[in-house]
Amino acid sequence: SLLPAGLVVPKGRLQTLLAQSKSSQFQHCLKHDDSTDLFHDEHCHHNRQLAFSRRKKICHGHEEIWDVQFSHDGKLVAYACTNKTVHILSVNDGNQFATEIVLDELPSTPAVVSFSPDDTMLFVGFDKAGVGWLWSVTMKAFVWKIAEGRGVSSMAWIDNQSFVCADQTLPNITRYSVMHKLEECRYSGIQAAAICVC
Repeated sequence: SLLPAGLVVPKGRLQTLLAQSKSSQFQHCLKHDDSTDLFHDEHCHHNRQLAFSRRKKICHGHEEIWDVQFSHDGKLVAYACTNKTVHILSVNDGNQFATEIVLDELPSTPAVVSFSPDDTMLFVGFDKAGVGWLWSVTMKAFVWKIAEGRGVSSMAWIDNQSFVCADQTLPNITRYSVMHKLEECRYSGIQAAAICVC
């Protein structure tokens, strides 16, 4: 049967309805990915793997990676490995990775890496020995080694000149000043697995 003569379907309406249907299908199941289309029946089974795919492989060794952090401008990526190294890679326009530098001879396994908000510093926090070391991206050298502490479970930058760290074993959160290279204050009695500064 045909549509009544007085009824006009707006241009592009069918495409809009198909897009809405596909969007609804994705929203109701985490197991769908972008390869799903409306021309095939999609049967969602709970034992189906989630739709993840690896876009790029950034390390070639067998070491376990504990933390990965992109710089805020997206031009660098740093990752901490269990073999007591931190790898800093550059990311070019084609999203290809190239090794910039490998930070080795670290005193302990690096558990946390984090770029400062302006991407001029990289904090490397250790799992056991000391707190962490601050590496200058521009000078390509460590500029501050914080030795007092028993490891870092997490850290967060407050601004370009200060950051906080949660102690791995003791219930402490400590604030540090980059400019003065000293501990500003310590909050005792707080055990934190993760820190976020808003």
